[in-house]
Amino acid sequence: MARLDPSRISVLHLNAARTWRGGEQQTLYLAEGLAKAGIRQAIIGRPGSELSSRASDKGIEFIPLAMGSEADFLSAFRIATIAREGSYRILHAHTAHAHSLAILARLFFRDLRVVVTRRVDFHIRGLSGLKYRTSLVDRFCAISANVRDIMLHDGVPEDRIRLAYSGIDLKRFKKLPSSADLRKEFRIGRELVVGCVGALVDHKDQRTLIRAFGSLPEAGEKIGRGIMPRAVLVLVGDGNLKEEYEQIARDLFGVGLKARGHRIIFAGFRADIPALLSLFDIFAMSSKEEGLGTSVLDAMAAGLPLAVTDGGGLREMADPGKGALVSPARDPERLAENLTALLTQKALRDRFSAHNRRRVKDFSVEEMVKANLAVYRELV
Repeated sequence: MARLDPSRISVLHLNAARTWRGGEQQTLYLAEGLAKAGIRQAIIGRPGSELSSRASDKGIEFIPLAMGSEADFLSAFRIATIAREGSYRILHAHTAHAHSLAILARLFFRDLRVVVTRRVDFHIRGLSGLKYRTSLVDRFCAISANVRDIMLHDGVPEDRIRLAYSGIDLKRFKKLPSSADLRKEFRIGRELVVGCVGALVDHKDQRTLIRAFGSLPEAGEKIGRGIMPRAVLVLVGDGNLKEEYEQIARDLFGVGLKARGHRIIFAGFRADIPALLSLFDIFAMSSKEEGLGTSVLDAMAAGLPLAVTDGGGLREMADPGKGALVSPARDPERLAENLTALLTQKALRDRFSAHNRRRVKDFSVEEMVKANLAVYRELV
């Protein structure tokens, strides 16, 4: 097939998020990759958002728009006007809110082609099903095979779904910064560090991880041929369940969050992820639902062994017995067993580390950009 002239593709990204999470990072990664490919584009997003400042720093045009509800016809009209006046051919929605506004914008500008990325593996229920069956969306990009399969199960036409795995910038993790300052900040000495990076929200289910960590054997106890070391669980992220999770930790560890030689740290939202990954010895993720989980990919690129659940797309990244020990979702007992195995067996950690560095190359930003660009080429 002949290569399509990049000048024929023009993309208007739409992201309605107020906060900075994995989906916003993916939006920016995609925009950066498209810029390198010579694609004309711009991002519409909320004024003052983190995406706004980061896009500007990268030289990506950002158009601020104070979007209202998902039924905000005025915002949809403004989006359509921006697309028409800028001669953009594709409107790519990157959030659920943006999905709704993109459909409305299509009503005002029928020549516009609409692409929607779906990042979550929740089932499509109720009226939201209408957004996924309307002919006003030309293509859906599923970020994992698990997300795609759920969409198919819930009635989304197969001919409109394409697989486009989320990707990470492998260069960020080629040489990790020192974790010395973090060790001082968190007062970590010789303990082994179990780390988790993710919003403190229900589907990430850190309550299972906290309970698993709370049931670890006491430091110094003989486990098989090994000895249980002192361990620290560092939870990175913020969210609406922070207070609930802190209470669970206090119930298990006491007010000081220390017990049996182990302790828990709630680190809050952090931007220094590479340094944190340098600090961690093991990466844990206990999601019960997960589109793909780019924080796990980051950990793999950093060469960390994994202790994860089988929630959603995690199964597509974590190779059981090769780079990860995988437990059923919502099963703190099994997760605790896996954490214990990794904490007490350095040879196992080293073997998993080497495998994950090789495996993660399948999930690069470059591969993600290629997959999305192939979708645009279909439509132009």
